Amino acid sequence: MPVTIYLGDIKLAEGLWRGIMEMRQGEKAKIKIKKKFAFGRPGEVDKLDFPYGFRSGERREKLVSKNVIYEVELLQFV
Repeated sequence: MPVTIYLGDIKLAEGLWRGIMEMRQGEKAKIKIKKKFAFGRPGEVDKLDFPYGFRSGERREKLVSKNVIYEVELLQFV
């Protein structure tokens, strides 16, 4: 499912858009993000868009404490 994102968007994990900046159009990648660049940014956690099912409670706290892996295919870069 294609998703449009903007590099530098504070709602996304910083490590995700940093990884995408290194990709080429049509490239597929698994982007592994350390927790400090994923959902664990101090003072900014409430500004992030968490995946469905992780927006509050114990599951969210567990996600914030872990490294995250995204599978990405860069379809178009404008």
